[in-house]
Amino acid sequence: MAAAEFLYNDPMAPVILGKMARTNQVAAVEAARHEEMVEMAIRNINSGIRRGDIGSHIDPTIAGAAITGAIRSGIIHAMGMEPRPDPAKLTHQIWGMIAGALDIER
Repeated sequence: MAAAEFLYNDPMAPVILGKMARTNQVAAVEAARHEEMVEMAIRNINSGIRRGDIGSHIDPTIAGAAITGAIRSGIIHAMGMEPRPDPAKLTHQIWGMIAGALDIER
Protein backbone atom coordinates (compact mmCIF):
# COMPACT_ATOMS: atom_id res chain seq x y z
CA MET A 1 0.00 0.00 0.00
CA ALA A 2 2.83 2.39 0.87
CA ALA A 3 4.49 1.87 -2.52
CA ALA A 4 1.26 2.43 -4.44
CA GLU A 5 0.37 5.56 -2.45
CA PHE A 6 3.91 6.96 -2.71
CA LEU A 7 4.04 6.53 -6.49
CA TYR A 8 0.45 7.75 -6.97
CA ASN A 9 1.20 10.94 -5.02
CA ASP A 10 4.61 11.69 -6.54
CA PRO A 11 4.05 13.93 -9.57
CA MET A 12 7.39 12.87 -11.07
CA ALA A 13 6.73 9.12 -10.83
CA PRO A 14 4.83 8.81 -14.13
CA VAL A 15 7.52 10.82 -15.91
CA ILE A 16 10.46 8.92 -14.43
CA LEU A 17 8.84 5.49 -14.72
CA GLY A 18 7.36 6.28 -18.12
CA LYS A 19 9.13 8.25 -20.83
CA MET A 20 12.34 8.89 -18.88
CA ALA A 21 12.72 5.18 -18.04
CA ARG A 22 14.02 4.67 -21.57
CA THR A 23 17.00 6.98 -21.05
CA ASN A 24 20.34 5.37 -20.24
CA GLN A 25 20.80 7.26 -16.98
CA VAL A 26 17.36 6.47 -15.53
CA ALA A 27 17.51 2.88 -16.76
CA ALA A 28 20.84 2.33 -15.00
CA VAL A 29 19.61 3.76 -11.70
CA GLU A 30 16.31 1.88 -11.95
CA ALA A 31 18.08 -1.41 -12.71
CA ALA A 32 20.27 -1.01 -9.62
CA ARG A 33 17.27 -0.16 -7.44
CA HIS A 34 15.32 -3.09 -8.84
CA GLU A 35 18.16 -5.46 -8.00
CA GLU A 36 18.20 -4.10 -4.44
CA MET A 37 14.44 -4.72 -4.20
CA VAL A 38 14.85 -8.28 -5.46
CA GLU A 39 17.57 -8.92 -2.86
CA MET A 40 15.31 -7.56 -0.10
CA ALA A 41 12.45 -9.74 -1.31
CA ILE A 42 14.71 -12.80 -1.29
CA ARG A 43 15.75 -12.06 2.31
CA ASN A 44 12.12 -11.55 3.35
CA ILE A 45 11.01 -14.79 1.69
CA ASN A 46 13.88 -16.71 3.29
CA SER A 47 12.84 -15.29 6.65
CA GLY A 48 9.25 -16.40 6.03
CA ILE A 49 10.44 -19.89 5.12
CA ARG A 50 12.54 -20.10 8.32
CA ARG A 51 9.51 -19.02 10.40
CA GLY A 52 7.29 -21.54 8.63
CA ASP A 53 5.01 -18.88 7.13
CA ILE A 54 6.10 -19.81 3.60
CA GLY A 55 6.62 -23.36 2.39
CA SER A 56 10.13 -24.60 1.73
CA HIS A 57 9.04 -25.61 -1.79
CA ILE A 58 9.16 -21.91 -2.80
CA ASP A 59 12.40 -20.82 -4.48
CA PRO A 60 13.12 -17.40 -2.91
CA THR A 61 15.18 -16.15 -5.86
CA ILE A 62 12.49 -16.87 -8.44
CA ALA A 63 9.63 -15.71 -6.21
CA GLY A 64 11.50 -12.55 -5.17
CA ALA A 65 12.24 -11.54 -8.76
CA ALA A 66 8.72 -12.41 -9.95
CA ILE A 67 7.02 -10.53 -7.13
CA THR A 68 9.09 -7.35 -7.41
CA GLY A 69 8.71 -7.32 -11.19
CA ALA A 70 4.95 -7.82 -10.99
CA ILE A 71 4.53 -5.12 -8.34
CA ARG A 72 6.53 -2.63 -10.41
CA SER A 73 4.75 -3.47 -13.63
CA GLY A 74 1.31 -3.45 -12.02
CA ILE A 75 1.79 -0.08 -10.37
CA ILE A 76 3.29 1.53 -13.47
CA HIS A 77 0.40 0.24 -15.59
CA ALA A 78 -2.16 1.45 -13.05
CA MET A 79 -0.56 4.90 -12.98
CA GLY A 80 -1.18 5.23 -16.71
CA MET A 81 -4.87 4.34 -16.46
CA GLU A 82 -7.65 6.92 -16.59
CA PRO A 83 -9.03 6.94 -14.05
CA ARG A 84 -6.38 5.36 -11.88
CA PRO A 85 -7.53 2.43 -9.78
CA ASP A 86 -8.04 3.13 -6.10
CA PRO A 87 -4.72 2.46 -4.27
CA ALA A 88 -6.43 0.14 -1.78
CA LYS A 89 -8.02 -1.87 -4.60
CA LEU A 90 -4.71 -2.00 -6.47
CA THR A 91 -2.90 -3.13 -3.32
CA HIS A 92 -5.51 -5.84 -2.70
CA GLN A 93 -5.07 -7.18 -6.21
CA ILE A 94 -1.26 -7.08 -5.98
CA TRP A 95 -1.38 -8.82 -2.59
CA GLY A 96 -3.42 -11.60 -4.22
CA MET A 97 -0.63 -12.07 -6.76
CA ILE A 98 1.99 -12.13 -3.98
CA ALA A 99 0.00 -14.69 -1.99
CA GLY A 100 -0.28 -16.86 -5.10
CA ALA A 101 3.43 -16.59 -5.85
CA LEU A 102 4.23 -17.66 -2.31
CA ASP A 103 1.51 -20.30 -2.18
CA ILE A 104 -0.01 -18.78 0.97
CA GLU A 105 -3.55 -17.88 2.04
CA ARG A 106 -4.47 -14.20 2.00
